Amino acid sequence: MIIAVVVTMTDEDIIETYDGYINYCKIYTVDNGKIVSKELVSLNFQCGKTGILVNKYKINYLICGSFPSEKLETRQPKDWHQYGVQAFYGAYGSADEAVELFLQTYYFTLPGVIK
Repeated sequence: MIIAVVVTMTDEDIIETYDGYINYCKIYTVDNGKIVSKELVSLNFQCGKTGILVNKYKINYLICGSFPSEKLETRQPKDWHQYGVQAFYGAYGSADEAVELFLQTYYFTLPGVIK
């Protein structure tokens, strides 16, 4: 399973909460409920950021801080669904902690929103 978390350009472990742009993502590879690798990806100047995340990195889940806005490249969670990706909006704080919380509360239990 692959999880992408939208992070700030100044700190790769802090979830981006400003304006919905996808510039930097931390890509997590998870196997049997454990994080096996992490990679910081810069999408700053690339077009088709959604396609890059989905096609190149084969992400299953997206975690980001901003709620859907006009500036978010793909504005609604349903738009991510068309790519087979489930998106979670409204996360904040540490990207590593958000992924751990996701694995503990969402992935292994009932669907919910990461807070």
